[in-house]
Amino acid sequence: MAADVDQMSDEEFDQYMQGAIAEGDEPEVNEEVELDEVEPTEEQEVTEEVAEDENTEDEVDEESTEQPESDADAEDSDDDTENEDDEDDTEEESKEAETAIDAEQDEPTEESTEKTEKEVEVPTYNVKANGMDFQFTAEEMVDLVPKAMDYTKKMQQIAPYRKMISALEEAELGKDDVNLMIDVLKGDKEAIATVLKKTNVDTIDLPESGEIKYQPRDYGRNEVELAIDDVVETISKDQEYAVTKHVIDAQWDSKSREAFVADPNKIALLHDDVKSGVYDAVAPQAMKLKVLDGSKKSDLDYYIEAGGKYYANKQALEVTAKAEETAKVEMEAKAKAAEAVKAKQDKQKAIKSAAGKRKAAATTKVGGAKKQITDYLANDSLSDEEWGKLMEKQIRKG
Repeated sequence: MAADVDQMSDEEFDQYMQGAIAEGDEPEVNEEVELDEVEPTEEQEVTEEVAEDENTEDEVDEESTEQPESDADAEDSDDDTENEDDEDDTEEESKEAETAIDAEQDEPTEESTEKTEKEVEVPTYNVKANGMDFQFTAEEMVDLVPKAMDYTKKMQQIAPYRKMISALEEAELGKDDVNLMIDVLKGDKEAIATVLKKTNVDTIDLPESGEIKYQPRDYGRNEVELAIDDVVETISKDQEYAVTKHVIDAQWDSKSREAFVADPNKIALLHDDVKSGVYDAVAPQAMKLKVLDGSKKSDLDYYIEAGGKYYANKQALEVTAKAEETAKVEMEAKAKAAEAVKAKQDKQKAIKSAAGKRKAAATTKVGGAKKQITDYLANDSLSDEEWGKLMEKQIRKG
């Protein structure tokens, strides 16, 4: 029978099986199994085939769960485990990549590093003294403050004697001359004789004690002149001093000069404007105000009025420029933040896409692994009895 079956085609084998079932020429079966003598319809055949496939799959799953019967089943089990590991690895790689992106965002950039280095730099302060510019740190300024206060105190002590010092300078008297006069006032005869000899005065020509009408003269410059000298001594070291001197002496009126004499510090302020270029910007406006007003005030008054308007306009422009700069910086910061967020999102999408592709590849690999089905028809070693048992088993499934 086996030999005949081997020579049958699939259609002939199906007809043979149906005929055997209809005639009852089948091997002994369990009494509980009842066969229909009526030939099954097409719908029944489809239902039987679907049920057979499901039963076969369930049987294979049960057998593979208990113990793999073949190397193919073991390979399928290994593939499932490997794919699960691949999915775990993919998720871990995705998390690690996202962590790396966050770390990149948190890492300090070159700009922030440079900014930190600049902030560490010690600030300095520019100070002008004796016609020279100096730079001091905050620590140095703290050290200089006590010295400056001590110097100011000493200058206040010297201030009452400045007029006498200027008198000595004008008379070109030195230390020995001062000592000589002190000795004369103390009644030192030798000192008096030295003075008489030095001045070529004859004692006979000296008036009698009752005829002495001596009145001391006032030598030395007054406080205003000394203050002007101090300012001039400071600003005269600058090359712009000639311009300042020309403005005060030649261009402006006498009322302005009187104002400078009354307050010599105004000379220094005007000189600062000349040096910074403010004078060149304000002077034309001051002249315009003077002409329109009919020269009712001094040149200095018109200059101060024009200067007030100049600084008000300058301050307004600075506020506007600062606001525009702040807005520009904020826009640039927002743009950089948006770019950073977009870059992070793009990287996350790329990571998710790569993980999805890898997962899909793993799923395809699992689905593509076909289960091994034993082809019993290709086995010629089955006996008639074994073949009958096989048929019985297939009929039960049907």
